[in-house]
Amino acid sequence: MTDKGDRIKTALEIAMERAQKIKVSREELDRQRYIDEGRKLAGRYLTHEDFDLENALGFYKGKIRGWVEEGVRSVFHMKLTLPKNEQIKVENERVLKGMLLLEKDKRKVDRIRMLFNSYEKNYEAAYERLKMEFESRLGETKRTLENLGFTVEVENQPQFKEKWAQVVGELDLKYEEVLKQYLSDR
Repeated sequence: MTDKGDRIKTALEIAMERAQKIKVSREELDRQRYIDEGRKLAGRYLTHEDFDLENALGFYKGKIRGWVEEGVRSVFHMKLTLPKNEQIKVENERVLKGMLLLEKDKRKVDRIRMLFNSYEKNYEAAYERLKMEFESRLGETKRTLENLGFTVEVENQPQFKEKWAQVVGELDLKYEEVLKQYLSDR
């Protein structure tokens, strides 16, 4: 038996009680608002070639500017990826130019560029090594098929594709870890 004061609360009542206990300071609300503004500025910068990020950031002062830059930086860090094709290289370069406006230590951007250059060289070298390895394995079979009029491209072989995916996965893992470290350095 329960007395009048005891009753089972609904999920809504429990949620409302918890919500009342959460106290968010005015400063934290402002911080979040300006971080979101920074994210929007970064989005405009990345999608509109003529958007002047430096000028837009100039409207903010003090800790508000710091919050806006935090938002911009978070988008930039999220957008940077290993340069696997020309489109990504172009996008990365735009992000890196934007980062130069935010970073006190410009060498951070230089290190990221060097990392991307190293990745591209190692990516291409790994591809060529794997291709040569598979060509030497196929050797006589490939020559026989070509003499019969067939075209044999190592890159189209399922085993090559499978091995290449593995090699790229390992390469990406190494470089993504270094990129993450570079981005977390202050």
